[in-house]
Amino acid sequence: MIEVRSIVTEKCGVHDITGEVKQIVAQSGVRDGLVTVQVACADAGILTLSCSDLKIKEDLLADIRRLIPSRITFRKEVSPEGTAANLKNALFGSAALSILKDGQLVSEEGGQAFCLCEYDGPQERQYYVSVMADR
Repeated sequence: MIEVRSIVTEKCGVHDITGEVKQIVAQSGVRDGLVTVQVACADAGILTLSCSDLKIKEDLLADIRRLIPSRITFRKEVSPEGTAANLKNALFGSAALSILKDGQLVSEEGGQAFCLCEYDGPQERQYYVSVMADR
């Protein structure tokens, strides 16, 4: 089962989409298998992260900006922000995976949430949720 969802993001933010993912899992009826979440663009990403504390989101974005700042010396001829966003996606990825056991996301046992990270924005982003049964 594959579902497509949309979210409107602000410039450079972290959005917890775990509730939507869990809703799709419940609708699928799958009890054991794999859940994959992927964003369909090159300047945003999907991460698993402890999103319960706003400070973690702020720290993540601050460190990502520190690691890959927007700068005018990029060789790619688009905006510095767009190029930096593409590089962030390349390093941190556009998809995340969780095992599904007894209808529950194993990633949640460790306090992790599925988060869409906007590296550019604001944009309307589409992300895909795939639920696959183990048999």
